[in-house]
Amino acid sequence: MEAKEVKPIPSFSKAPYVHPRIIKDFVGWVSDRGVIIQSVDLLNAQNSNRYSGDIETREEGETLWVSSRKDGERFSYALQAELGDGKYVLNVIDGSSGTYVGKHALLVQFSEETISGEKRIVLKYWGETN
Repeated sequence: MEAKEVKPIPSFSKAPYVHPRIIKDFVGWVSDRGVIIQSVDLLNAQNSNRYSGDIETREEGETLWVSSRKDGERFSYALQAELGDGKYVLNVIDGSSGTYVGKHALLVQFSEETISGEKRIVLKYWGETN
């Protein structure tokens, strides 16, 4: 029996980072109403073609921004707070809709769930905070 590869769990504050395009899907498009994507199988999504592309980081004072660029558009997040129980608040800057730059504060949570008999790390979107 072949040993199963153990993938590191992505993080908001250290490498490997959660890919910014995963967080972008939680924000959705400006033209859409309501939440479309509310949770992601994180380990499978992290290395998928859908969420491929380089991840850049930059520090602004004490804040670490994690970004991804595609076709001249940039999407970035920074960890604002760790609330416990796998919950986090992320500051998000969405520069992906022409000249519009959206700013959001998202509440997300890591959890472990069993899906099709396998334990998975799921990242859930709980909404925006003020």
